[in-house]
Amino acid sequence: MGKKIITKIVRVDPENPSRDVIKEARRSLKRGQIIIYPTDTFYALGGDALREGVIRRIYTLKGRDYKKPLPVIISDEGMLYTFVTNIPFAASHLIRNFWPGPLTIIFEASSRIPESLTAGSGRIAVRVPGCMFAREISKELGGPIISTSANLSGSGDPVYENQIVEVFSGRVSYIFTAGDLKARRPSTIVDVTEDTIEIIRDGEISTDEISAVLSGIEKG
Repeated sequence: MGKKIITKIVRVDPENPSRDVIKEARRSLKRGQIIIYPTDTFYALGGDALREGVIRRIYTLKGRDYKKPLPVIISDEGMLYTFVTNIPFAASHLIRNFWPGPLTIIFEASSRIPESLTAGSGRIAVRVPGCMFAREISKELGGPIISTSANLSGSGDPVYENQIVEVFSGRVSYIFTAGDLKARRPSTIVDVTEDTIEIIRDGEISTDEISAVLSGIEKG
């Protein structure tokens, strides 16, 4: 049997996190540990997105199909250029209007991204979240953080602290908790890798809002 994990539960103010808590999260990620942290939509299971072992453990922990890629969060648009091969003109407009916020954009992944993270698709789903704590731990780490919902595959949206603790205590190293989160829709997912931009999942940002931004813009 593997070594027993002792889960540390740390309270965090997601919009005004202390530097000590941010550094604690970074140390955990640098050690290859898995954490749970709040975002502007749900609680997320996270880890260093560039570490194969971490990627595999998150798939196992969720019971997620290995054919489904894992999304990531980054600290800001500037970090994006290192991990994707191209940022289409239309994508730049979406970023300008909706980041930070609940919009996930699918790009062609750069060679720095492990194939296991993209499930062999060569594409990566990225967003800059509205939650400051999530952005700051990515900034402190200096790279993307896995950001898949903190639930078992097929379960409900993870917004309640007690459910997170009940399911994942003893299975992750840290739970950074902000209490119960306000119930929201998931992030909207848009694929910009083809000639025609496609909305993959309706979410917090409406199709009408996306269409308004893209109206009259040819994909560059």
